[in-house]
Order: sequence, then C-alpha cells, then structure tokens
Amino acid sequence: MKRLVMIVVLLFLSNVTYAQESTVTTAAKAYFWNRVHFGIKGGFTATNVNIDVRNANLNDYDLPTAEKFNWRVGFDARIDAFDNFFIRTGLEYVNKGFNVDLNKLKQKYNDIKSIQGQWTTLYRYIQLPLDFGYDLGSFQLMAGPYFSYGLGGTEMYDLAIEMNDGTSNNFNKTTDLQPISGGSVNAGLPDNIDGMVPDYFRNFDFGLTFGLGYKIGKLNINLQYEQGLTNITPDFSQEPNFDPNDLQLKHNVLSVNLTYWFK
Repeated sequence: MKRLVMIVVLLFLSNVTYAQESTVTTAAKAYFWNRVHFGIKGGFTATNVNIDVRNANLNDYDLPTAEKFNWRVGFDARIDAFDNFFIRTGLEYVNKGFNVDLNKLKQKYNDIKSIQGQWTTLYRYIQLPLDFGYDLGSFQLMAGPYFSYGLGGTEMYDLAIEMNDGTSNNFNKTTDLQPISGGSVNAGLPDNIDGMVPDYFRNFDFGLTFGLGYKIGKLNINLQYEQGLTNITPDFSQEPNFDPNDLQLKHNVLSVNLTYWFK
C-alpha cells in the first residue's frame, strides 16, 4: 500500500513539474514571438559608383558618373532586443548602377565637339541587410552591414559623337554584365568604347548602411544611405600587368523605403 501511494505521489509530482516546464516554455516562446515583426518593403533609390583609377594607363575608365534612379523590393524582419534597441534584417532585390554624365565626358576629351544620347549601367543583386537600431519614440536610428550577391547586369549606350575635325560616329549596343566568383575571370579588356565599363563584376558586394526611420502605425518610412566597401572589379587574367586595385568601383546608394508591418 505504501509503495502504491509513493508511486501515485511521484507520478503527480512529475506531472506538475512537466506542466510547469511546459508553461514556462510556452511563455518564453510567446515572449519571443511578440518581439518579432515581419513586413514587406519597397523603395526608390538614387544609385552611383565611386570610381578610383590609380593607373594612368586606365584613364579611359575614369568615367564621370551621375545618379541612376532605381528601385528595390523585399521582406523586412525586426527583433526587439532589449530596452529601445532592435535588430532589423530581411531579404531584398536591389538594382544598383550609374549613368555616364555625357557633358562631363565631352569636357574630358578635347577632340569631342558634341555628344548626344544616353549611357547607363545596371547591376542586379539579392541583398541581406543587418541593421542595429535604437528607438526614439516615432523615430529610429539604424546602422550596420549589408551583404549582396550579384545576379547579373546590363550596360546600354546609344551615342552620337561629333568630333572637332568634322567626323561623326554612332555607337549603339546593349551588353549583359556577368557576375563572377573567385575574383578572377579568364578574359581581357577591350580597347574600344566597349571596354570603358568592364563586362564582368565580382558577384559579392559588402558595405555599410546608415538610416533614419519614422513610424506611423503599421507603416515605416526609412531614409537610408549605403556605401559599398568591396571593389567589384575582377582580375582580368588575360590583361598583361592588370591589377584590379588600380581600377576600383564601389557602389553607393541613397534610398527612401516604405515598410508595411503585417505582424
């Protein structure tokens, strides 16, 4: 009889302990889930590149650039960490690139009388941001790194160039830009206008972001600046004495984004 009573007591205590543990686990999950938020985002961007040519032989690549207006779209996630600090991440499709400023290009070459048309370059990426932020009531401050994977790109130019000697030339072409991994490509640089923007770029881009946000209900408006730290110029193995550090291209992006938090 005593053994039976002892067994019943032990079973009762184990059930109570299990119920308490289950309650604690459920409460912990609910606490964490309540601090996680999801949303969809979209935005308009003004993109450009910083070109740094460190070899006089590559001077033709030192193109005068201008902003190119693009867009981005993706998913947002926010984790409320502690006090007013939070972590914001997500996954987004981002267009980057630049336009060539034709007026400044004409000024660069003294033998050009006039140049008309357009010249634009587009890079497409999947991007993962990782921002650390602080809430200031309706406002938020954010900063952190981003990691991008290149999907491809396009260079397009349609130019009519008149020279000082009276001759004229028309250039019209669309070229697919290829992302490459490993930092090296078995190719050389063309020596005509096609070569002034490399046909290949490194598929990995890394940089820093800085942002200011404002929350209105379930909407979040964010002004953000991104500065790339990765030189996207690969090593052209067939180009004699070419060093990618002599031709550095780094992205920069200014964007206005809108996020709708559905959770």
